[in-house]
Amino acid sequence: MIYLKKLNDENIKDNKILYDFLVNNNPHWKQTYIMELCAFNKKIPNQGSMNDFEYFIILNKLLHSVKWFLPSQNYMLFDGFVPVTHVYTIARNKNVIDIGFATDIKMQGKGYATKALTLIEEILFKDKNIIFTTISDISVTGASSKIALKAGYIFDKNHGYFIKFNPSKNIEDFMENRKTKK
Repeated sequence: MIYLKKLNDENIKDNKILYDFLVNNNPHWKQTYIMELCAFNKKIPNQGSMNDFEYFIILNKLLHSVKWFLPSQNYMLFDGFVPVTHVYTIARNKNVIDIGFATDIKMQGKGYATKALTLIEEILFKDKNIIFTTISDISVTGASSKIALKAGYIFDKNHGYFIKFNPSKNIEDFMENRKTKK
């Protein structure tokens, strides 16, 4: 059974799922988190005697505290009990959500990222405020580009990301509303 689980940052089991996934798929997870915190000019805590999981929880909480203005949410796609794809969303504003995903190295090429994208879109596009979702491809292989195009995203070369309009919205109405608000 394949399903998408919303991860709760306050839940220790959910933190462990995300941590194990990151460690298994990104040996430089710690440097990535520290780099992101440095970008926000946050003081980096010393790991000291904490184990890596304890340190992950501290860094993850810090990272969420500085991204308050860009609310984010982590999800995990499971195949049975096996976490296969990490999905994360970041709200640029109340109308635009960035979607990112990473599939377990051993599970790539099996359609899991495509399934994860389909499931997260079902959740996001139910929200009447969400007008667009976007995807940036930071993969070395261009895999995210292929998945985005397959899912109906259009590449916006002016901004360098893929964009998809909420299919439950009428684009003409959206454009007309934008004109009247100016």
